[in-house]
Amino acid sequence: MDRSTQMKAMASTPRLKVLRLLAEPDRHFGHQWSADAGEFGVCMTLIAEALGVAQPTASRHLDILKQAGFITTQRHMKWSYCKRNEAAIKDYLTWLSTEVLAQSEA
Repeated sequence: MDRSTQMKAMASTPRLKVLRLLAEPDRHFGHQWSADAGEFGVCMTLIAEALGVAQPTASRHLDILKQAGFITTQRHMKWSYCKRNEAAIKDYLTWLSTEVLAQSEA
């Protein structure tokens, strides 16, 4: 995984908000009627609404998170759904912690 892409993904308030919202999809998107938010993921349209941005802006944020490996997307009928990739997030945080600690010990 490209760590610079991951750092770019984490260096954005809207993208961090997306990750926080997707951590509890049933709580934040329980009103989603097209699919179970916890099991299937959250519709990109609802994520754009939660961020208060236009769909193209939300799509760009989600694309960067996807490139970083922090979310997965899947299509169902005419909608795209996003879900957190917990393993990738944990791997990044472990790597970052190791890097920061190694730098402080040098």
